[in-house]
Amino acid sequence: MRKAGVSRKDRAMIHLHAYAKVNLDLRIIGKRHDGYHEIQSLMQTIDLGDGLEIGLSRTPGIRLRCLGLQKVPADSENLAYRAAEALLSRTAAAHTGVTLTLRKRIPLGAGLGGGSSDSAAVLRGLNKLLRLRFSDNALAEIASTIGSDVPFFLHGGLCAAFGRGAIVKALHANRRVPILLVTPHLHVSTVDAYGWYARSWAGTTSSPVQTASHYARAIEASYKKGSWASMRNDLEPEVFAHHPQLSIIKAALYDSGALHAQMTGSGSCIYGIFGNSQLLAKASREIARLGHTTIMSRLISRAVALRLNPQKTTPSSEN
Repeated sequence: MRKAGVSRKDRAMIHLHAYAKVNLDLRIIGKRHDGYHEIQSLMQTIDLGDGLEIGLSRTPGIRLRCLGLQKVPADSENLAYRAAEALLSRTAAAHTGVTLTLRKRIPLGAGLGGGSSDSAAVLRGLNKLLRLRFSDNALAEIASTIGSDVPFFLHGGLCAAFGRGAIVKALHANRRVPILLVTPHLHVSTVDAYGWYARSWAGTTSSPVQTASHYARAIEASYKKGSWASMRNDLEPEVFAHHPQLSIIKAALYDSGALHAQMTGSGSCIYGIFGNSQLLAKASREIARLGHTTIMSRLISRAVALRLNPQKTTPSSEN
């Protein structure tokens, strides 16, 4: 059991960002014995992020305050809360008082991984704040118990993901590509999306099976070349069949000059990759006139995604 290294006199607060992701590629290659689907995916962090402040308190327990978006749970239903709980339970300071202030900017239920990113940020932030010295592998083990995407956010940048998504291989290519996120007023359940896929492809798969190493090499090569057309999302056809308005958004992105457009994760966000920021801004205006929320963003590197402390650590005002 780890000992926390922060004394009562050394109370502090740390500020960090929890960045969203897009699935640039998502292949489903089978059903696992644990009920999850076996996937191969290329994911990258983008510069849309939630703000997170982590502080220590003399009052035992975890207190979570959520600002920004509505209908964000502030209890154990929130992955950030669960991450703090999971980390503290593995230390000698399980009853340490922790305050979390989450400023939500990443849309909910869009396939952008906001909750998982918040969770990973809490793990990294508390590990630093309490000087626990958990290794990357130890944090990844904790992360995998919270959610399939959480280990990816401990790596950030460009990664290939395998298994149910929790096996992550960091890739070292980086492209600062402008993308436009279109987030309709629609929540797509991940369980529903995979259920629709399973019923359509019972006993078969829509993607050829490759070894993990071959997939990682091939998909990284496509990324470096900007061969976006070779990338796909196996969940997209099934989600579009149940929500046809999403296919209209994808078509609108192409009409507005996107080099590539695709659904991320299980949806409902559709993103478009653009050649430059001017085309991106023009497309944002055009699609916003259709009544959809648009967010201009960019792919970001691992160094940016993992910058733990954008602001200086400051004394906590908690009593």
